[in-house]
Amino acid sequence: MSGLFSYLKQRTTEYINYRPDDKAVHLPFLRMILGPVSLWVDYLKNFLWLGGLVSAVLSIMYLSAGMGYMCIYEAARTAGENCVDFSASYFILFSCAKLLILTYFAVKFYNVCYNNAPLNWCYVFSIGKVYFHSLGMVVLFLLLNTIPFVSLYLLYIRVPNPDWRIEVLYFAVVSIGFLVPFVLIKFYSLLAFTFSGTSLPSIRGLWVKNSGNMMTLILSLGLIFIIGFFSFLSFFNNFKLVAGTNPVYISITAEFLYNLLVLMFVALFVNHCYLQRKYLFEGNQNEQ
Repeated sequence: MSGLFSYLKQRTTEYINYRPDDKAVHLPFLRMILGPVSLWVDYLKNFLWLGGLVSAVLSIMYLSAGMGYMCIYEAARTAGENCVDFSASYFILFSCAKLLILTYFAVKFYNVCYNNAPLNWCYVFSIGKVYFHSLGMVVLFLLLNTIPFVSLYLLYIRVPNPDWRIEVLYFAVVSIGFLVPFVLIKFYSLLAFTFSGTSLPSIRGLWVKNSGNMMTLILSLGLIFIIGFFSFLSFFNNFKLVAGTNPVYISITAEFLYNLLVLMFVALFVNHCYLQRKYLFEGNQNEQ
């Protein structure tokens, strides 16, 4: 136990330690915005290799459990699609399993594309401590990004206070949670460090380096969001037309392509994290 506390103390000191040579770095505007898509095209072969494998695993898992993509259509359920009744615990269980697999894909994709890891079966099926560290970091960011929902819930259930000063103070404090995602986007390069298994930079130093880049980061992530939104919307509308036909090959095809689309979104986000790290720490990435 003492060893664990010593480790946590050491890591905390490293995270918050500030070096005088940490200075603001200007991120290239167009490269940050268009770069994630450009890199995805450049590494399309790696994506299809890894993505095809992971998508097949996800498809088998969801189809065998009766939670395939086509089950979202009422017409498919009516036509006899293999679908289980919705259960919150069942959904949470499979969501956690999917998170494990998506994190696995993110780690492998990052290292194959940016750390010269071999694209072979031996590396693909190996799982080390880097994966578990990455999983912990991913879960941490996901939990922090849920804070706005907690703030929204607290505002929804509040009982109005007759004292306007207390009411204003309550709104001011609770509403801080809505700003958390905008703060977190300045720290997504930490994921890139974690994926590659290198030491993390200090939190304060990273904040200083990313000063003045908020709009660039928002637009970069915004483009990924827009691509994802319209891709999933188009996918939903296209397969809705054949939802009632119920042939097996449509269910399998839809499931595989849907998971591949999710993985494309993950790959674009991984590219964004890589670009943050690259431009903020150019010439200072000591791979281990």
